[in-house]
Amino acid sequence: MLLAKRALGYAIDESSVDWAVSLLVAGYDTPSLRILAGMSAPFDVFEMNALADRVVAELGLHPFTDPKEAAHALTTVLCQQLLAGTAPIDDVLRQIKNVSVDLNLEPELGDFSLLYWARSDLIDDEIQWYWDGATRENIDEIVRDRCRKWLADHRGSA
Repeated sequence: MLLAKRALGYAIDESSVDWAVSLLVAGYDTPSLRILAGMSAPFDVFEMNALADRVVAELGLHPFTDPKEAAHALTTVLCQQLLAGTAPIDDVLRQIKNVSVDLNLEPELGDFSLLYWARSDLIDDEIQWYWDGATRENIDEIVRDRCRKWLADHRGSA
């Protein structure tokens, strides 16, 4: 997720700190990774970006050069987190919608944008006009199904 966020120019945030902690737990260890794992809000954007770049270099990771590839990888991670129950549906849909809009990836990620707006409407209203058949009772399962489809369609490409 950190690589995708850096490639897309997004802020390095708490999710990147969580990522660093998970790498340390998994046995990876570099000086900058330890620092990133110990960071807490509020974050200085310049410090966090520089730190993230050092972590990437120290771990020998290869940054994304194609924003579309980074967007697909970020979508994959977010869908995995949603299905694992480690990320709230609202956050996942908002982030994917933002990537879709920022990079004009409507054909690939447009369903997530529509589901974001449908779910948003259903919080306040009984009806929505974005996703045929979506109701308050089934919207979360529709979102999970769309994430499953994304993961099945993009297996091995992220």
